[in-house]
Parts: sequence; C-alpha cells; structure tokens
Amino acid sequence: MPQMNKLLLSLVLLFSTSVYAKDNAFIVQEGLEHTSNSNYGDSWTYSARYEKRVWGNLWLGPEYTYHSPMLHHNGNDDTQFDYGDLSGHSLLADLIWHSDIVLVGFSPYLIGGAGWSWWGFEESEKVETLGISVNMGDAFAYKVGTGATYPINNHWSFIIEWSFFKSKIPYIATHLDGTPSTILGNDDSSGEVKLGEEETRLVGGMRYKF
Repeated sequence: MPQMNKLLLSLVLLFSTSVYAKDNAFIVQEGLEHTSNSNYGDSWTYSARYEKRVWGNLWLGPEYTYHSPMLHHNGNDDTQFDYGDLSGHSLLADLIWHSDIVLVGFSPYLIGGAGWSWWGFEESEKVETLGISVNMGDAFAYKVGTGATYPINNHWSFIIEWSFFKSKIPYIATHLDGTPSTILGNDDSSGEVKLGEEETRLVGGMRYKF
C-alpha cells in the first residue's frame, strides 16, 4: 500500500509539473502572404504551430501552413492573361528562441524552420481552352522570421510574426497530346522546370501556453 501511495504521488507530481510548468504552447495565426514574383497575386495564409520548451528560452515544434490560392497572371489591365491559381500546404519543424526582453509589453522572438511543401495548380478557363494542363510537385521548404508576443493573462498572448518563406517547386505544363508547353514563361523545351516560390508573410494570432 505505501508503494501504491508513492506511485500515485509520483504521477500527481509528474502531471502537475507538465501542466503548470507552462513548457508547451499552441499557436494559431492568419495573415497576408506576398510573393516576390510580380506575376503572382497576394493571398491569405493560415497556420497552426505547437511549441515545446527544450532548454531555457529555446522552443521546438511542428508548424502547418495553408497557402491559399495566388493568381498567376501576366500583363496589366486589358492585356492581362490569367493562367490560374497556385496554392499549397507546408509542414515545417521550427526552432524558436523567445527573448526575456520586454518592450512596451511585447516580448520578441526569432524563428527558423525547415520541412516539406505540397502544391497544386488550378488552370484558368483560358488555359483549359488551350488544352494545357499544369502539374505541380512537392519540394523542400524553409522559413526564417521574427515576431513578438503580448501577454493577455497567464495563459493567453497575442502574437504577431513576419517571416520569409521559400520553396523551389517542380512543375510540368503539357498539351493534351503530351507535348510540353512553355505557356508559364519558362525556356525549358521539356516543360519540366522549377518555380522559385518566395513569400514574405505577415500574420497575427493567439498563443496559448500550458
């Protein structure tokens, strides 16, 4: 019986430590993504991240991001030709350093991550009429950025973050007969090229620490 009591006490202490140490956090964010390529429009982005304190101010965790459709076009106004929408998903392993510095209530942090991304392309009616299809592949991706948290209470904080995201996406454009198409502006006669997707992202959201 004393051994059972010791076991129960150990479990209670372990649970209390994991719950009250606040070494875990969950973040949800949304905001704007802007591509460096002027042929792609801006769009909204949504992400969720789990953080676990690994040592001191250093946290580690996975981050999922949805990159909503970005219109690919060429020309302006009356001369604009719409090719379609590029969208994707990414899953990164992030390393975050939360500073002890407090500036006007905000605590800054640095973040970097690497992982994988998956992409799709929805052709416009004009491109479909031409009998051309675009198939996107998946690719390595990474991000670097900085942000700040503003505490609301012991658990909740407002969070704002700026980051640079990059992925080099393979894709191939083909006609109905299987021959390659260079409609997306590439110079590779095989139709197999890589799109350098570079985004700057400004997002805001909430962070729950537990």
